[in-house]
Amino acid sequence: MNNKRQQVLSLIQHAHEVTILNGCCDYPMTVTYDHITGDSDNEVMYGSWADEVGCEFSIIISEAGLDTAEIKDDMIVMLDVEGDPVELKLYSQQQIIPTKTW
Repeated sequence: MNNKRQQVLSLIQHAHEVTILNGCCDYPMTVTYDHITGDSDNEVMYGSWADEVGCEFSIIISEAGLDTAEIKDDMIVMLDVEGDPVELKLYSQQQIIPTKTW
């Protein structure tokens, strides 16, 4: 099994929120996943989002797309099943610990 594929998919799966850069804006995505099988054509990630006017978009990432993943600045960049570049930002949720300030 391809270790890079598993590492990239695991990194994305463990994010609290995944956003996609579409044009000049980041949009939160709803993402679902499938299992890695070792087949380059196997579709392992499905993402969808809506822009500010409500137009809906979606992407599909295959195992071959995970192979193309690179880090660019603060994003993961890879190719979707149509060969188009996809730029994703990953966010984690962290607890805010209150302190008494009054």
